[in-house]
Amino acid sequence: MRKGRSTGDQIRALRADIERRLIDDGAKRIRLLEELERVEKDLRSLVVDASDAGLTTRRIGELLKLSSAGVSKWIAKGREEK
Repeated sequence: MRKGRSTGDQIRALRADIERRLIDDGAKRIRLLEELERVEKDLRSLVVDASDAGLTTRRIGELLKLSSAGVSKWIAKGREEK
């Protein structure tokens, strides 16, 4: 008689462990994405204010590490959200 778990038991235990880790990390990912959306919404409002105050699209992009096209999109979306 063999000691310990069978290969099938080990595989099931491994899969269960991986599934628990996916669930935990997936929940963390969802929380972070929700937080990112909140932060970006606030930033879009600031980007509109910055643009209205005369900051160039290029400068805003430099500060936020966004392309000029990205800044323009944020300005348009930020105006819609106001």
